[in-house]
Amino acid sequence: MKRSISTVPLSFRSWQLLYLFISIAAISLVFIHNSMGQQHSSKLSLQIKGKEKGTISKDNATYIEPKMVFVKGGRFTMGNNKGELDERPEHFVNLTGFWIGKYEVTVREFRKFMDTHSYVTDAEKQGYSFSFDGKDLIYVKAGVTWECDVLGNKRNNEEDHPVIHVSQNDAIAYCKWLSKQTGKVFRLPTEAEWEYAAKAGPRHDTFDYSGGNDMEQLGWYAWNSDYRTHPVGKKKPNSIGIYDMSGNAWEWCSDRYGRYSATEQTDPTGADTGSSVVVRGGGWRYFAIRCSNTARRDMPIDFNGSGPGFRLVSPSK
Repeated sequence: MKRSISTVPLSFRSWQLLYLFISIAAISLVFIHNSMGQQHSSKLSLQIKGKEKGTISKDNATYIEPKMVFVKGGRFTMGNNKGELDERPEHFVNLTGFWIGKYEVTVREFRKFMDTHSYVTDAEKQGYSFSFDGKDLIYVKAGVTWECDVLGNKRNNEEDHPVIHVSQNDAIAYCKWLSKQTGKVFRLPTEAEWEYAAKAGPRHDTFDYSGGNDMEQLGWYAWNSDYRTHPVGKKKPNSIGIYDMSGNAWEWCSDRYGRYSATEQTDPTGADTGSSVVVRGGGWRYFAIRCSNTARRDMPIDFNGSGPGFRLVSPSK
């Protein structure tokens, strides 16, 4: 008589072996899952720890070494007796030599600082920055930070534009961070250093703008900028190889804002008191006269907007 296979019973010993096999397989799967989870957690923990220490960045470098130009010390005439009242009087200034950034600090460079540091910018603290409306007005716009363009919109593939929406406080924090990263001293230029470098240092250029008298060739301003910033270094440099000192973005200086003295000075550092600081160089939204070598403007220390960026100075290279 034929018997169906389905009716053949397993022996007690066979059941034991099958149960043992299933138990071992289950334990193995749990062990593998836990091991993978621990590895993932360890990697995540290492990444977080690395970011806190400033070792994680998008291209495995913690900072970008700035390109600098040496400006030999000397004596020059600062100010302009034919300019605005705050550009007067012309006076002699003696300066020690220094290195200055060939370009304005870019979004790409500032991103290194923000990616590897816990610093919070003034715009982030305040929850807004002053942005351009695309026509003729600057207004308060919420949520704007250093990652944004002049309109207050998140930048798209504009890493080589000068960083804006940064205050003087933010610029100083960047200088301190970069000094620690490199072991060199970086700071903002004094107003006198800025003007001396714009005039090509000991060459004593007497041009209206940094590098010549034709603003179209030298920088981005109201007539050619399309009311936005542009990548650094695309216009003609001055005679010692410094770019964009006229136009593109205003640049924070270290000095408090004040009136000039007619007295000859050596390595001046600005006014002793005051609630605002100096910015130089004009920018993308201004007429050429505001982008001259001697034009000045004052802004609050914690001001952040679509106008000012900054450039570095170092006493040594």
